[in-house]
Amino acid sequence: SPDYQGPRVIILPLVFKGTASAVGGYLKTWLTTLWIPAGASLTIPLYGQLPGLGKFYVNGSPRGLDPDITHIGRGLITAEATFVCPDPTITFV
Repeated sequence: SPDYQGPRVIILPLVFKGTASAVGGYLKTWLTTLWIPAGASLTIPLYGQLPGLGKFYVNGSPRGLDPDITHIGRGLITAEATFVCPDPTITFV
């Protein structure tokens, strides 16, 4: 149905756990190299795995990372990463 063919937004909850300096390094790496918000012109695969269904990917663009550094002193950062899929087709591999 055409109603289901619109863009989809995937929100990924992330947890970085370790020493305070290590999680700070993880966050910096994610923010500067791995999850750079991209425009609609950049399309990359986002891979995942579901129990009983196996590995899959969707194509789209990273659109931001929202970290919560409240507990960085205890070696914990939580974050939400946003990924936009203009074509919500899931491809199993």
